[in-house]
Amino acid sequence: MNNISLKNKILLILAIPIAVIILLSGTVIYEKIKEQNSNKETKAYLEFSIDSNELLSKLQLERDVSLIYLNSYGKEYKNRLISHRENTRKKIEKLDKFLLSLDNNIYSNDVAKKINLLKKELVKINYIRKKVDEISISDKKLNDYYTKLIKTILSFMDNILSYSNDGILSKKLQSYISISNITEYASQERILLRDIFEKGSFSNNEYFQFSSLVSSQNTFSNIFAKVAQEVQIKEFNKIKICVECKEVEKYRNILFNKSKKDQIISHIRELAGFGGLVHNFKNYIIRGEDKYLNGIQKYHTGILRDINKYRRINNITKEEKRLLKKIKNVFNTYMGNMLDISDYKKEQRSINDIDMLTKVIHSEALSALNILTKSMFGTDDKKSV
Repeated sequence: MNNISLKNKILLILAIPIAVIILLSGTVIYEKIKEQNSNKETKAYLEFSIDSNELLSKLQLERDVSLIYLNSYGKEYKNRLISHRENTRKKIEKLDKFLLSLDNNIYSNDVAKKINLLKKELVKINYIRKKVDEISISDKKLNDYYTKLIKTILSFMDNILSYSNDGILSKKLQSYISISNITEYASQERILLRDIFEKGSFSNNEYFQFSSLVSSQNTFSNIFAKVAQEVQIKEFNKIKICVECKEVEKYRNILFNKSKKDQIISHIRELAGFGGLVHNFKNYIIRGEDKYLNGIQKYHTGILRDINKYRRINNITKEEKRLLKKIKNVFNTYMGNMLDISDYKKEQRSINDIDMLTKVIHSEALSALNILTKSMFGTDDKKSV
């Protein structure tokens, strides 16, 4: 995976390990369904839900690889995309046969509507694939199609528990529902992370989406841990320490840390700008009053505290330390010039003379602050701008 671009690498992490868990969970439930002496309609719906969720994992992989293919203008993963499409085709074919034999009249209107919606969305897949092959569809439209299709499949799980009166089976179903949701939230997180790292920045809304996706995965992970069988939990715990999972944590931490860093940089700007250190420094030159001297000291202390807070964030890079040092040096110069201003005032120098003699070149600090704001540090590269 090392020779894959960062944005495409993010799409692939966790895809295979999660697929293993889906297959494991499905197998366990199939065995229990066979044991259960429930009516024909119940078994049919349960089996249909499991079949559709097997399709879900294939669609997720096809979506991710399609995005890579699309963004490489057809240069990457062509053979893998063909292979994934074939796997998806087999699952759709299996599901189609099942849907043909399914009597919609024995289920609720809500279930019947969902089945019709699924059929309608599946019909569109060849058109979407053609657009991918022609490199004539946007990332958003591609993602929107697969996500709508996947959400439709997931919606069947909303009703599945009502079709079982077996306590053990219900627990197995709950664990399966949890894994199904985790896979989709994880897949959506990968797509969002890919877009963020490609841009090198993120909006407040994107950070909210990211936090929400991580939170949802944690919620369903907790549910899974409470209801899953020991064998499922063991496999799930193996995933948590796999290489791919460490990659996920790495990118998550970069983003979480970026949010903390942006808050600190924003506060430094606030302490330095209008009404802050520089403003008080200029007023001290003009008026020479102690309140401005005290203001400079207060804001300088605040800036140094923020710089140290930034430096304590885990895994900051040498480049970040270098930029923070530049910022610190500039504001230390302001602080050092305070004594000179006092001396010049005693010598009764003019305000213009004092201003010229104590002038601080703060462009380096502004440049460093801008780089820290615009950059995503901690990726495979020195920084991502």
